[in-house]
Amino acid sequence: MSGVAILASFLGVAWLTDASSFSYTSGLGSSLTLGTQVVLLVTLLVGLAIKIPIFPFHTWLPDAHVEASTPVSVLLAGVLLKLGTYGLLRFGVGMFPEAWLEIAPWLATLAAVSALYGAFAAISQQDMKKMVAYSSIAHMGYILLAAAAGTELSLLGAEAQMIAHGLISALLFLLVGIVAKKTGTRDLNILRGLLNPERGLPVVGSLIILGVMASSGLPGMMGFIAEFMVFRGSFLVYPVQTLACLVGTGLTAVYFLLMINRVFFGRLPDRFDHLPPVKWFETLPAFAIAGLLIVYGIQPSLFLDWSKVQIATIVPGIALQSDVLDSTLLHDAVPIGSLSSAN
Repeated sequence: MSGVAILASFLGVAWLTDASSFSYTSGLGSSLTLGTQVVLLVTLLVGLAIKIPIFPFHTWLPDAHVEASTPVSVLLAGVLLKLGTYGLLRFGVGMFPEAWLEIAPWLATLAAVSALYGAFAAISQQDMKKMVAYSSIAHMGYILLAAAAGTELSLLGAEAQMIAHGLISALLFLLVGIVAKKTGTRDLNILRGLLNPERGLPVVGSLIILGVMASSGLPGMMGFIAEFMVFRGSFLVYPVQTLACLVGTGLTAVYFLLMINRVFFGRLPDRFDHLPPVKWFETLPAFAIAGLLIVYGIQPSLFLDWSKVQIATIVPGIALQSDVLDSTLLHDAVPIGSLSSAN
């Protein structure tokens, strides 16, 4: 369904613009009437919303993660979901700048709903994997908010959030998979005391705590700088929706602290007295990802500088269509080189 909607939108653009090929250029749909642009853009967004996923097109994601093996979950959360957000920025914002402004307020509201829904749904979960899956829905909503705002800082923040979420979710799914493999369960009502230094999984627990802190936006880690850029760049355009997403960020700490408290603290049950040891090669990828989260959190310009030029070409296309996004607002951004000092 997702691919069909995206293909239909692309075919519509090529047919209605009498294009001789499918060669892509920014603002390709601008030659069409506004009504036609909106129809094609909405069709495209439905397909992308399924891939991202955004509420109410999210229902496949939790079940997919629960049924998938650990490597598939890591690949799905860390890479495949970002194809949807890449399409959002490259084709949604870039190809239909005029139509984008017409529906951007609705998209910002949808982003806030998705962020809050994902957070509250995560709080109610008893399965560690489902909790992380619903957390993904909430955090992907921040990218939609940033894209709807369309400022230079928010779009850079969207890129940062894509990378941050990819690393954080890959780390958490990898470690949850190790917990499930060693204990035979992911049930929060059963797991207890796994941070026990002698008979538990202290290394895995410590890495999960680090991933949780990054996801909750702890300063000094990549999750913080990504969310700071998204919210700072979006607030002047959509203050109410941004505040709603900020509430979702606060709820991230709530549901992940519930998970940490239940799974890793307390008395280790007798049934977990003889857990299989965790081999060094099982946690090696987790250490690598954790290192990237810290390095990019301290010095985000290492990757953000690569996209400044591309982002700068998208923003003027939106600004030309808008009386709200004036030049002051579009460039009201913390210099990228100084972002590392924000920590």
